[in-house]
Amino acid sequence: MKAVVFQKDSLFYEMLGFNTHPCLEEELYDGWLLRFAEGYTKRANSVNVVGESTMPVAEKVKHCEEKYTEYNLQPVFKIAPMALEIDELLEERGYSAVDKTNVMAVDLAKQVRETQGNGCKATEIGEISVTVEEKFTETWQYYYFTFNKVSPVHVPTAKKIQAKITNPVLCTTVYVDKKAVACGLGVLEQGCVGLLDIVVKEEYRGCGFGKVLCQALLEKAKEKGATVGYLQVVDSNTVAKKLYKSLGFEDVYSYWYRVKV
Repeated sequence: MKAVVFQKDSLFYEMLGFNTHPCLEEELYDGWLLRFAEGYTKRANSVNVVGESTMPVAEKVKHCEEKYTEYNLQPVFKIAPMALEIDELLEERGYSAVDKTNVMAVDLAKQVRETQGNGCKATEIGEISVTVEEKFTETWQYYYFTFNKVSPVHVPTAKKIQAKITNPVLCTTVYVDKKAVACGLGVLEQGCVGLLDIVVKEEYRGCGFGKVLCQALLEKAKEKGATVGYLQVVDSNTVAKKLYKSLGFEDVYSYWYRVKV
């Protein structure tokens, strides 16, 4: 795997994110990428600015609105740094800003030095073990969908999205006394590992299992040649942000969505 230098280029992480969390259909329209995935997650069902426009923005917004209506989906626009120029126009058209999210990244060599030797209350609860599987399994998916409380209606679509990930995956699970208590996904690409949906079973939260999971996942990613870790966390999730900062992650940029509510 090619080594990547830690950087703060938002477009770099946006492009990685498209592969880490694929959609099922897409359309490239004058520098905008329209993504569709049967309505499951805004990330996979939104308009993303990836290049410069040559057409009037208002005309393009109208096209996107019509296109998502054809798919029986609500038009959603992702406002990452490259899309700031359309944010005001969308607000004027009645779109509200929701789900502010921070993209964070870490130099993995730095991450090891900063977290080495840190304790964890999880060890007081029982015998901890961690598995990192390099493929999706029915057991891991069961934990993933159950802990994330994914509606049964959306599970088939979520499985389709996972099946479209073409890069190596690290399906990680933490056990206490052989009982699964946390899980998460890592996706490797271009010397980076993207962390997705790090989740701890509700009754085990606040004990350090999220940290155990992240450390195991990042260590395995390093073995596979990753030099940079990155993730996305909702800005209001202060507990998760504190965890990631304790692991050496730092803010790279923020984005939000524009929707009509």
